[in-house]
Amino acid sequence: MIKELEKALDAALLRESFRKKGRSWYFDGQDCVCVVNLQASKWSRTLYINLGVGIKSLGAEGYPPVHKCHLYGRIDDLVKNQSTLSHALDAEDRSEPAVTKIGTIIRILHEEALPALRAMSSLRGLNRYLKANRSLNWLMLPEVAAVLKKK
Repeated sequence: MIKELEKALDAALLRESFRKKGRSWYFDGQDCVCVVNLQASKWSRTLYINLGVGIKSLGAEGYPPVHKCHLYGRIDDLVKNQSTLSHALDAEDRSEPAVTKIGTIIRILHEEALPALRAMSSLRGLNRYLKANRSLNWLMLPEVAAVLKKK
């Protein structure tokens, strides 16, 4: 299912002005580089979609790996219905066809993840997003707070 999902992500994200490198897609925002990364589990057939925001003034340029972004986590942390997304990303579960699961993932990406990433593509938007979503369970490097205090 990973190859099919990668193709679907290509179609969805390239249309939204993301650029691809490996299994990651990058959006060059005003102040930040936003990253969508597709990852396969090493121990099962579960797939993960990691998201990251690299702040340009802190050195993020080009194609930062998601784990080197200043703020990063999984798409699951952004969505309202985590169980639907988890089910769709579980390639071992064959209760639905892969095409149906991929459709669900792409729908959630468009409806929830991409609007969040677009909001976080500027420092002002990132600051507003984080204030409005204080429960976001992403790793945030300490220097992010100092940069956002200036905005």
